[in-house]
This record gives sequence, structure tokens and C-alpha cells, in this order.
Amino acid sequence: MTRSWLIGGLISVLVSVGTRAETPPWTPAAVISLAEHESGRIYAIAYSPDGKTLAVGGTGKNLHLIDVESRRVVRSFPAHPDAVWSVAWSKDSRQLYSGGRADPILRVWEAATGAELTSFVGHRGGITVVRVFDAGRKLLSAGGSWDPSLRVWSVADRRLLRSMAGHTDLIDAMDVTENGRWVLTGSRDGTLRLWDGQRGHEIWNHRVETQGGHGGYLSVAFSPDGRLFAAGLEDGGLIVRETMTRRRCLPAKERGGETRALAFAPDGRWLAFADSTRRIHLWDVRTGQIGAVFQGHRGDVFAVAFSPEGRQLASAGADACVCLWEVPRSKEDRRILSDEERQQAIDRLFAENPGTARHGINDLSNDLGPASEAIAARIPPRAALSPSIIQQAIERLASARFAEREQAAEELLRQGDAAEIQLRQAWAAAAEAEQRRRLDRILNQLSRKAPSPESLGQRRAIAVLEARADTVAIETLRTWATADRSWLSIEAREALERLTSSQRNSVKP
Repeated sequence: MTRSWLIGGLISVLVSVGTRAETPPWTPAAVISLAEHESGRIYAIAYSPDGKTLAVGGTGKNLHLIDVESRRVVRSFPAHPDAVWSVAWSKDSRQLYSGGRADPILRVWEAATGAELTSFVGHRGGITVVRVFDAGRKLLSAGGSWDPSLRVWSVADRRLLRSMAGHTDLIDAMDVTENGRWVLTGSRDGTLRLWDGQRGHEIWNHRVETQGGHGGYLSVAFSPDGRLFAAGLEDGGLIVRETMTRRRCLPAKERGGETRALAFAPDGRWLAFADSTRRIHLWDVRTGQIGAVFQGHRGDVFAVAFSPEGRQLASAGADACVCLWEVPRSKEDRRILSDEERQQAIDRLFAENPGTARHGINDLSNDLGPASEAIAARIPPRAALSPSIIQQAIERLASARFAEREQAAEELLRQGDAAEIQLRQAWAAAAEAEQRRRLDRILNQLSRKAPSPESLGQRRAIAVLEARADTVAIETLRTWATADRSWLSIEAREALERLTSSQRNSVKP
């Protein structure tokens, strides 16, 4: 059915998106004008973890707090001497962290009063992005062209934990996984970089050609489970890659202009992105189809954010307006797989190509049959390697004999991620620079090495079990969570924590 909507005197024209025919644009559930408070563009937007408040900031140099229920601005206060570039909330929704143009101070605010609290000091130029992770205990900040570095902070004592350098121009975009293992950055130097956030090392990068300082990566985002990352380019390109393999898992989207804003939904099903058409698109991450198109802004869109429970999307940009959108439910193509189809889908989980694996994940997630039971039977927890064996090899790295050190390093590399957790613990505790250097070398090799097919299949299976969340799936995750001291066990525990958190945050209709 053809529909036309009138928004602020602008008639939206129906467009065709993706592979769907004539998908009509959706209109906003609410439009909140900040024209009385903002002199221009809004660059930053963030929901409080309790979902009650939106924080926004832009060229007006102020932070504004919007009550989500009443859709009114309830508090505004000056934040930076120039534009506000980024804002983030504390885990308890009581404090705000903000970064601004030409302001080297990462500022902290009491949300209830707007009072400024003890700041984070260490950057040498403006702060472009701020992110909270590790259950709110740590902050990550990114710098502008005068200081294109990353800095990890302890929230409790405002202490700088580590710095990460490598970019040569302003970092436009940055994200970090909740566990802090991965950091993703996009810069005007034309590079997209993936970092080992726990040690501060770059482990992968992708470069695009820039012309006159233009053409770099403008937006990045991790999926909530950290298994995928998305990146948007100034030329309109949009890519989604699997974090473990760094390979594309969805076809690249070529947009008509800058892809400035990205956000994954809390359950990881939708990827929202905005381009220079002033529209916001919802991309179904499982199917690769556009599920909805939002249109209502009268200027470029610079920021998008999902509410904590994922039922609402907020957007803001050059028109000094915040639009609130109702997020549609994702459509499931559910059916009962035959036994042969089910086993073939499990086979695809072990594929080197993440695009092939994605089809296996989709089929198993939507299987109305016993997919969880089939996974539990097909992928049993591997036998745990004795921690003492790994510890002995780590201790031999300090041997005075070169041959013994080399043999120990080879043994640890052969163990792959089964040894990685203990290696990281040893690296963190290393007192001697030489010992840490040797551990760094091994960890760098492990981080850049493609996981084995066995490891890929097991960890992709976690995505299926988390999506299914039935009794057998949860019991299997619990078994894997205690199987050994590897990333498989850690990711199984994190999946259980997300399932528990989503149940707590769910809103009954």
C-alpha cells in the first residue's frame, strides 16, 4: 500500500531499498526540537542504561538531558568550550562522561544536577569518542588530530591505565567490546584498525585511499557479543566483518554518500545506519535485508542509538532535532530442518568463510526442531588441558637457554587459545621487561593467527545457542562455560550473562 507522510512541510517519497520492493519510509514516533538550546548540529546521543533519559550534545557546547517518557528537555548545562563530540553514561545512570572539540579534558557530570565532578586529564587535544566498558569500571577515549591516540582509564580513581598510538590523523570513530578484548577505530588517515584492547597492540588494519584528507572511516560499531563489527566510509561504503577472522560476513553496501552513524541493536539482530540521504536504514544482520527505512530529518544524521531494551531508536543531526523511532520486530523464517539439513548447517559453522557460516547460524537459530540437542551432541566440550602444563611452558620462557625458550614458545603457539588466557595473565603479572616482551611476541602471533576450524565452529555455535535460548541451549552453554580456561568458556559465560541481562531488561507488553 502506498503512503505519503508530511513531516515539517517535507513530503517523503517512497523508495525501493535492498531487495524489497517499494518499502515505504517510516515516520518518527516523536520529534524533539532543540532549536531553543542548540545553535546547530547534534553530534552525540546516548540512552542512559535504565532507558529513562537521553543525553545529547553538539555545536551548542552544552549537554541536554531529555526525559524519554515525556519527551521533554529536563536539564541543560554548559559542558565544553567548543562542540560536544561524544557522550557516555555510567553503568548506574547517575553520571555522564563527555568529550569535546578543542578540549583535552574528559569531563564528568552528575546527571541529577549538572554539577561537574573530577575529570580525566591526559589527552593533548580534543576528544572525539568516549566509551564505557567492563561493567562501567573502565573508560576508553579517542583523540582528535592533535592527539590521535586511544587512552584507557580506571573510572574509580581516574587513573590512566594505558595509551595506544598508531593513527596519524583524527579518530572519527571508535568502539570497544564489553570485555575490553577488542577495540575498533576508524580515522581520517584512511585506516580501520582492530586492537588488542587488553594489551594495547594493533593486530589488524585495512586502508582506503584518501584525497586531501577525505575518504576515511567515519563510523564503527561492534555487535553486542563482539563477534561482528561494522564500519562506514566517507564514500558511502558499509562493511560488516567477523571479528575472529576479520573477513566480510555480509555483502558490502554501497550507499549514495557518507555513512556517518552506526549502531547495533542490543540483541544484535538489527544494524542501524544513516547516510547522506538523511534516511536511517535497519539492516537485518542475519538475512542481509533492509527491514525498515526511517525518514524525518531535514538535515544530515550524525548519531543513532538504540534504547537498552531495543524497542526504540533515537537519531540526531544537523537539524537540531532528536527523532524517536519504533523499532519493528525482526521477521523469522522458522521451519523444521530435516536431520540431514541440520547436520549440514552445523558443518557450515566450521567453514573458513564467515558468509557461509552465517547461513548455518541462521538456519540453526530458526530451526523448530532439535538444533540445540544436535549441537550438544556434535560439539562436545573439549578435554581441558592441564593448567600446570601451560604454566610450565610459560616458566620455560624465562630460561637462560635460547633453545629451551624457543621450544616453550612453539608449544604455547600450538595450544592456541587453550593457552591464551594463562598467557595474558602471565603478561599482566610479568615483572621483567624481557619476560613481558617474550609473552607479547607469542600473544601477538596468536591474536593475528586465524582460529582453527574447531575453534571457529565452537564459538559460532555459541551464537546459535544464545539465539535459541531453550533449555538444552542454556544447559549446553553452562557446560561449555566451565569446560576449560579458553575463550570458548569465556564466551559461553558472557552469552549466559547477556541472556540473564536481557531477561532483566525486558519490558512486558
